[in-house]
Amino acid sequence: MARPLARHSSLRVSILTLALVAAACGDEGDEAPPSLSVETPEGLRAALEQARSGDVITLEGKAFEGNFVVPAGVTLDGDGASFIATGAVFKLTGGQETPTRLTNLTIESRGVGILASGGGEVQIDNVAVAAITGVGVAAEALDKLTMESVTLDGPIEEADLPDIGGTIDGRQTAIAGLIVSGGAVELARVDVTDFAGFGAVLFEVQGSWSDSTVSGNVGTSVLIEASTLDMAGLTVQEARAGQKLGDNFISIGVVASAGSRLTSNDLQILGGRGVGLLQDNAFGDHTDLTVRDNNDTGVWVQNALRDSDTTALRITGQASEISNNKGVAVFARDVTGVLIENASISNTRLQPQVVGLASIADVGDGIQLVGTSGSVALRNLQIQANERVGLLLDGTSDEPGLQTAFDFDQITITPPEGELADEVFGFLTQNGAPERDTLLDGLTVSVELSTRDIENTRTLDVTETTDIPSAGLIGENGLIGENGLIGENGLIGENGQVGPEGLIGENG
Repeated sequence: MARPLARHSSLRVSILTLALVAAACGDEGDEAPPSLSVETPEGLRAALEQARSGDVITLEGKAFEGNFVVPAGVTLDGDGASFIATGAVFKLTGGQETPTRLTNLTIESRGVGILASGGGEVQIDNVAVAAITGVGVAAEALDKLTMESVTLDGPIEEADLPDIGGTIDGRQTAIAGLIVSGGAVELARVDVTDFAGFGAVLFEVQGSWSDSTVSGNVGTSVLIEASTLDMAGLTVQEARAGQKLGDNFISIGVVASAGSRLTSNDLQILGGRGVGLLQDNAFGDHTDLTVRDNNDTGVWVQNALRDSDTTALRITGQASEISNNKGVAVFARDVTGVLIENASISNTRLQPQVVGLASIADVGDGIQLVGTSGSVALRNLQIQANERVGLLLDGTSDEPGLQTAFDFDQITITPPEGELADEVFGFLTQNGAPERDTLLDGLTVSVELSTRDIENTRTLDVTETTDIPSAGLIGENGLIGENGLIGENGLIGENGQVGPEGLIGENG
């Protein structure tokens, strides 16, 4: 569990307006900027109430309890100060001409560490939030949120996993590190660890997230819905799963859905208990992607049939690796456009997967493409040591009649070693996909695999599409809706469970 912060009551505050700072630097005879010393949290509240856009309030590294409202355009510089409270520790209103800024402080929260709303821009930098319950940072309807060098730590330890599953109560544990609904985001060095439910939720946002680690979260580490996001240097690792029986509780590294467009460079998804990357009705363009050591499918793309000139999945660069996953390394079903080049796709282990309405079969495929359309280009791929088949094309489609143009070049398919070597296949087509013999140009299949492919007379089971952690979570009454988690009447809203009138609020 997160370690409680030290508690003190004394605090020194100085208020410096930008105009007075400029005058002090340049005009002789002007008064020095006013300085206000306070001993109680009430003194800080009074200072914040008096502050105006452009003012800077600097604290001298003390620690105390309380809930505070930072007005639009005001900077609160903690200078190492620490805060602890139940409810919303800080409420920020975005600044219009000058961003509202929170910097250089630590927070321990039971409810929400930072709640930002009201349009305008908010900047959060050099801040650490230890969330015991609720949410670390929640932002709704800002024009822009900038976060830099921020750590969001939840309380979940390995010993907690047997009690996690089904419905997760935000009053009992921390259910999300970061939730952003609407506006532009610029996130750099924002690390999110050990939350139950979600690491980060980004809904209807546009922007970037770079140079960060999302680790040890239970459920979905990163949920990107109806958004356009550029990820660079992001590592998502050790996504965990609750062990208590419950409805639809799964573990996924990154989910992109609802028309999202995700661009990544050097995205790494490592060591998760479930699927690595899941795209549902979304489009991903990934350069130098690494998805490794996950306990389910590495890259899963579904439900993105569009016009023939679109590409649902692009994996490019010089050194992508999808290896040591289970089920399928790269699975695409009912999508338009696939491009995978310069990648190693290897060592996919057998795993029971849903292959029909009520059927389960062991699957261990390098690439499985079902019902694709448009351009499917596979180039310079090493498909090695997958435990069922290296490359499987299946023509089954929810929209039969769509055309697919296959382009294969410099693909090498080799078998695993050991006892499975005599049971696996190299390259198969079935259920209306083009005949295998018509697609051999550009493929090199080992002799033993090729012989077995030619002799094969059975149809392999293919993986079904899956539900995603989306429906009901975000919407009018959902996670971020009017009556949802951070809505007006929601868990953290004005009248909600941790709001000022709510269960844990001032009058709760």
